[in-house]
This record gives sequence, structure tokens and C-alpha cells, in this order.
Amino acid sequence: MATQKLVTLVVYAVLAALAFLKPNSKVGNAGKWILISIPFVHLVEFAFVYKVLQQAEGSLLGHFVQTFMFGYAHWAPLYQTLP
Repeated sequence: MATQKLVTLVVYAVLAALAFLKPNSKVGNAGKWILISIPFVHLVEFAFVYKVLQQAEGSLLGHFVQTFMFGYAHWAPLYQTLP
């Protein structure tokens, strides 16, 4: 797994920890709202890079899941390899 994807998972884990361990604080609420908004942002992002992901090797469903989880960290390397 690429370093960018590992960093993304660590950021998600930190946000989740803040949301669950400090649920009534400003930091906990911010973490919760960021975690809630990330899937919507990644859905919009998938729509913008749909053509790139169609041209890349692998299944479109796999690219959708990876984009949904990692966003830019997934599709940026794919974009650079296309002609």
C-alpha cells in the first residue's frame, strides 16, 4: 500500500478517535463532521475523474471503492500513467 494511502488511514483513525473520545468538544465535533463529509466529497471527486478511471487498468468498481476510501491518493498515480 502506498504511503499516501497509509497516511490517509491514519488521518481517518485520528478523526474517528477524536469524534468518539471527545464527543462533546469542539475538536470531537469537527472530527465527526469531517468524517461525515468525506464520503460525499469523494463521490463528487469520483464523478470528476470517472473518465480517467475508465481508461485505467482494473475494474471500475474497484476504482470506485478505492476513490471512495482514498480519493486523490488513489487516482493521482493512475492519472500519471495514462497516455
